[in-house]
Amino acid sequence: MIVISGMPGIKHKFFAKEISTAEYTHCYNNFSLPRVDLGMISEVEYKQDLNTLTEIIGGTFSRVFLEQLRSSQHIQVLNIIRNPSVSYVTGTEDLFADDELPMGLEYLTPVTTSSAIDAITLSKLDYVTTIRFEDIIKNGSFEFMGKVFKCPAVHNNYNGIITRYESVMLNRISISAEMLNEFNIKFSNFNKSFVNCHNDPRLPGNIFKELGYEPLTLEEILK
Repeated sequence: MIVISGMPGIKHKFFAKEISTAEYTHCYNNFSLPRVDLGMISEVEYKQDLNTLTEIIGGTFSRVFLEQLRSSQHIQVLNIIRNPSVSYVTGTEDLFADDELPMGLEYLTPVTTSSAIDAITLSKLDYVTTIRFEDIIKNGSFEFMGKVFKCPAVHNNYNGIITRYESVMLNRISISAEMLNEFNIKFSNFNKSFVNCHNDPRLPGNIFKELGYEPLTLEEILK
C-alpha cells in the first residue's frame, strides 16, 4: 500500500495519480490521532472503516495508524510537509469556492493542528519519506520509492511558496493579515496557546521550528 500524508493546501489525489494508477481513496483526517501518538490518550478510534481502503490512500495519518498497517502488509509512506502559515491560508477546499475566506481560527485550526503534529511525528520515522512541498514545486519533481515523479500540473510554481493557482485565488479573496498573525503566534507558542492543553510538555512548543520553518506574513506569501 502507498500512503500519502500531507498538510492542508496539498492536493493528495494529484500526487497519487503521478505515483500510481491504482485505485485511490482520500481519507481526509479520518486516521489522524495525534493525541494517541503523543501519549495523551490511549483509545484508538478511527473515523473510517479500514476495509474501505484501497491500494493508495491520501490524507493526514498518525503513527499508530501506520504501525497497524505495517503489522499486516508492506507500506510506502510519503509525508509532504508545508509551511504552516501557508497551510492555514490555503488549506480548505472552501477557500476557493466562496467569495469570503473563513479565516476564524476555530474553522481551520483542528485540521491544521492535527496534520501539523502528524507531519512532525512522521518526519521522525525511518520508514517514511518526508519532502517539503516548497521543494517539490520549485524543482518540478520529487523522488519517492527510488523513482523521480513530476510535480502535478495543478501545483505549478509561483514564487517557491505558493502555486500559480493559489496566487490568483488568494489575491481575489479578502484575507485578514491580523488573523494569520494570530495563527502564527499560536503555532509558535503551541503548548501555551490552547486552553485545554496549556503547558502540556507532550505537545510541541513551536510547530514552525519542529517542521523546520519560520512563520510567514501574507505579504511574504503573496510576494
